Amino acid sequence: MKRVGFITDDIDIEEPISRILREFDGQDEIRVETINRLNPELPTLSKVQSLLEMCDVIVFYISKGSPNIYYEIGLAQGARKNVIIIAESHRLIPFDLSYQKCIITEGLNFEHIAYELFSAIEKGSKSNINIYSSDIESKNLFDSYFNSYAPQLKYRDLYAFNGPKRRRLFEQWFSDLANNVNQWQIIEAEKGHARDSFDFMLWNSAVDPELQLLGNPIPVELKALNAMNSSQWHQLAEKIKKQGLRSLLLLTTAKNRRNASTFANKLKDEYGILIVALDRDDLIEIETPKDLYLAIKQQLLNIMYRGR
Repeated sequence: MKRVGFITDDIDIEEPISRILREFDGQDEIRVETINRLNPELPTLSKVQSLLEMCDVIVFYISKGSPNIYYEIGLAQGARKNVIIIAESHRLIPFDLSYQKCIITEGLNFEHIAYELFSAIEKGSKSNINIYSSDIESKNLFDSYFNSYAPQLKYRDLYAFNGPKRRRLFEQWFSDLANNVNQWQIIEAEKGHARDSFDFMLWNSAVDPELQLLGNPIPVELKALNAMNSSQWHQLAEKIKKQGLRSLLLLTTAKNRRNASTFANKLKDEYGILIVALDRDDLIEIETPKDLYLAIKQQLLNIMYRGR
C-alpha cells in the first residue's frame, strides 16, 4: 500500500489536484491522506507532521505561493520523504526547489495532469534512492557554514552603555558574528544613511529551507533601546511596506516579545511580510555565529506557525 499525503496552500478552493487524488484513493494500492481527515483541533504544524509520519510520498500543490507551504516542503525534505510539487506556473517554483519533481499545470488538461501525477507517485514510491547525504555528512556540511569565532564583546556588555555608544557597539557585535557565517554576505549602510534604509543588508546563500523563505537580500534593523513604543513599530512597518520587502530581521536590546509578536503577526497576515524579531531574552545567550544562525531559524519557525 502506497500512502500519499496531500498539502496545499489554499484549503478554501476546490482545485483539480485533490479531485485527481480522490479518484486515485483506494485504487492501485494507493491510499491518500489529507489534512482535513485529521482532528480539526490540532495545530496546522501538528497535522503536517502527522502526514509526514504516515505517508511515503508527499504531494504539494502551490496555488498562491504562501510562505508556509515552502516551509512545509522543507520539513518534508528534512524528513527524507519523496516530494512531488505541483504548481500552476513556473514562477511559483523557487530556484532552490527546481531539482525536485515538479509538475506545472498551466496549459495541461485534467487527464494529462492525472497521468503525470500518477506516474510521479509510482516512481516516487518505488524509489529507494536517498538523495540526501548521511547524517554525518549533513552535520559536517552545516558546521562548515560557521567560522570558529567568539567575539570579545558580549551581548551582555551592551547594557553598560547608553545612547549612541550602545548602538555602535550593538552594530559591531552583530557585524562580527554575522560576518563569520560563511554563507552570508553582510553589507553595512553608510554612516548618515537615508532614513528609509536599513542598518544592514544580508545576502544568504545557505541551502536552508527556513532562511530561504526570507528571500534575498534580508534587511536587518538594530534597535539599541530599552523598549519600543507604538510609534516606532508604526514607522518600521511603513518603511518595510514602502520598499516592498518580503522580510525583516529585527534585533533589539529591549524586552518586547509581546509587542514584537503582535507586530510580526499583523504584517504576516496583512502583507505576507515575515518579521523575525529577536529581543533581549533571545540574544543574551548568543556567543557564536552558529548561535545567532540557530536563533534566527527558531524564531522564524515560531512566527510561521504562531496562531495557526
